[in-house]
Amino acid sequence: WVLILVGYLSLVYTILTLTIWSNEETMYSNIATRCSSLNDAFDEVSSMGLTGENLITYFQNNSKSILSDKMFYQEHQVNEKVNDSTKLYEILRYYLFNSSVSNNCSLENSIPAKLTKNVKPIPVHSHNDYWRDFPLFEGLAVGATSTEADVWIIKNKLPKDTDLVNEWDAYTLAVGHSKHGLKPEIDNLESLYTGPLLELLDSVNCNDTSDKNSEPRGVFYDYPNTTVFLHIDFKSKDSKLVYDILMNKYLQPLIQKDYVTYYDMENSEIKWKPVTVVLTGASPNSLSIIDGNDLEKGYFHDNKRYGFPESVLDDLDSTDNGFSLATSTSFSKLLKDCKSSVSKVKTQGKLSDDQISCIKRFVDDAHGKNLKTRIWDVPEGPDTFTKEVWTQEIHQLGIDLLNVDDLFEASKLF
Repeated sequence: WVLILVGYLSLVYTILTLTIWSNEETMYSNIATRCSSLNDAFDEVSSMGLTGENLITYFQNNSKSILSDKMFYQEHQVNEKVNDSTKLYEILRYYLFNSSVSNNCSLENSIPAKLTKNVKPIPVHSHNDYWRDFPLFEGLAVGATSTEADVWIIKNKLPKDTDLVNEWDAYTLAVGHSKHGLKPEIDNLESLYTGPLLELLDSVNCNDTSDKNSEPRGVFYDYPNTTVFLHIDFKSKDSKLVYDILMNKYLQPLIQKDYVTYYDMENSEIKWKPVTVVLTGASPNSLSIIDGNDLEKGYFHDNKRYGFPESVLDDLDSTDNGFSLATSTSFSKLLKDCKSSVSKVKTQGKLSDDQISCIKRFVDDAHGKNLKTRIWDVPEGPDTFTKEVWTQEIHQLGIDLLNVDDLFEASKLF
């Protein structure tokens, strides 16, 4: 009778859970159809307190009705010529950044109050983040503490008689996976990442510099001391030019507000801030570039180093020069180092004890150097296989940043 009772209670719990989930889904999907305009829908979503994953789900489930409000496009100058995914992104951004904005500086009226309230930060890296419906926002909404942007140098088309305030204005760092099909006027580092981060952080810090000893709050509403790792993946060959543009045009506004983690060159210590910049891909790894022409005082001559090149996890002896904060390598490369292969792991359904022991040596070595670890290119397979390997990365290997494409599934592991 005990087994019968347990089975009965389990069935009741399952039915109630599914019913609650179904009711929530119906409730969220009906909001837009009940409201006469997007502005009304924004007010209702805000009054219901939808944040985090629920907020993203609402916008995804109601995309058709949201995109049908032509009057909203005209009132708020949303470009109707862009594709629907870009429109939807711009509308979410408007909701977060512009609707119901108060002139009074308060945490409750901040952007994180709408996006990350009740969201717990998790050690997840949003791989190829710019491919998502809502770059940056989607990752933050589930609590991902790491994101990435692949950047390419694009020379701006300017009239011949244009007087540039500085040389960096001649270039844009476009964001995209490959050079083909880039849209630098829409998808660039400022529009998708550094700009939104600046606004997010300003809204919780309110530009108040009266207390110089106070630390700026981060993007997670309930966890203000959590940093977000912003991986900048250099795709163009001229790494020095990309770095100069990155520092002067894109990161400097964040640096000036004390929002960027830095290495204190006078006291030889890391000062953690809301955003930590990791340089990867074809990025420079020479201090003569990273610190500019002043190896003693840093790029901006303020005794601080703001960019940290990512070293190679299975080749730390050659790639870690002592000024990295993070390290990574591919799943297949680690397995090759351990005299195994991806196909063998897929056949097994998970990593074997021997494979775990071998890979963990690399991870432990990195941890001994205070480096955050990440393994990319874990193959997509059946859900059970992917989740099994993710679980092993977290609990057996001790990986610091779980590299994933499916943010919502990964968030269930924490």
